Amino acid sequence: MRLIKSAIEGHYCAYTALQNDPRVATLRDTPEFSQLLSAAKPCQNNFLSERAQVSH
Repeated sequence: MRLIKSAIEGHYCAYTALQNDPRVATLRDTPEFSQLLSAAKPCQNNFLSERAQVSH
C-alpha cells in the first residue's frame, strides 16, 4: 500500500491499472485501497488534461 501511495504522490497515476491489475486484486476490498483509488482518479484526470493541452 505504501508503494502505491508513494507512486500516486509522485504523479504516477495508474487508476485504470489499479482497477484491473490482478496483482492487486487482494487489496481491492480494503478501505485503504479505496482511498488510494480515490486519489489516483484526479491524478490521472490531471495528467490526461495536461497531455491534451500539450497535444494541441
